[in-house]
Amino acid sequence: MTWQKNWEVGVDRLKRSVFMVIGMLVIVMGTPVFSEGEIEYPTMRSVVDSLAAHESQWNLFMLYTMNADTPGYVETGGFNESKDGRIRIKHFYRWRTAGPPVETRGPLDFFVDAFGRGFFTIRVPSGIAFTRDGRFTLDNNRRLVMLAGGFPVLGERGEIFLPPGQEVAVSKAGLLYVDGQPIDRFKIAVFQSRTSLQTVNGSIFVLEGEPEFDTETTYAVRQGFVEQSNVVKALIGDITMASRVYEAVSKAGKSLNKLNSSIVQMGGQ
Repeated sequence: MTWQKNWEVGVDRLKRSVFMVIGMLVIVMGTPVFSEGEIEYPTMRSVVDSLAAHESQWNLFMLYTMNADTPGYVETGGFNESKDGRIRIKHFYRWRTAGPPVETRGPLDFFVDAFGRGFFTIRVPSGIAFTRDGRFTLDNNRRLVMLAGGFPVLGERGEIFLPPGQEVAVSKAGLLYVDGQPIDRFKIAVFQSRTSLQTVNGSIFVLEGEPEFDTETTYAVRQGFVEQSNVVKALIGDITMASRVYEAVSKAGKSLNKLNSSIVQMGGQ
């Protein structure tokens, strides 16, 4: 019958159109992957992964740009890593060098000279932490605390309390004096390896894993100095580059999506 023949012709054309669309999508987008009820195309998945990675890079650049003048700040970097067909960003700390010491002449400003591996020990709500930000002050109880955050600074005897006096001094070994009377010694931690340190805000670090302390390296505590950040990269250039790369990847994703829609429309005609 005529209607049956037309039906068969129509079904045949529809099949060919569907196979054509699938073939073109495979060429352009890659072989589809079925997972959790969704269809993922490798090309689009790479675009999405790349956008996420470059957004993370941009956030890192912004973070260390804003903290370029924060004493004791350690620059955090990242690089894109391809694994199992996915793009991920891997973070790392730029421990290459310590920030340069800057003279402040502040009586409660201190700097640990230990080849970039020396830290003051402080107490945070979660426990013990470490910092190279030596800007300290006294709270209402004359307890020595960090200027940024108000976290207590620890000595060999615990929290450090300074009695009223005319002059605060410190020896190279970190022993604090008030008017010539010894009070306590800074609890300085020198790390042989800093791989166990994880940052809280770029200048405060906590331990994750077993620490590797160095008990042989000598250090010197200097009063009236603070350690500047170790950010040395071309900051504005990094941010501009990350922004442009993100825009380029975003445009590529939009173009692929538009091409995908065009192919589907072609198959339906």
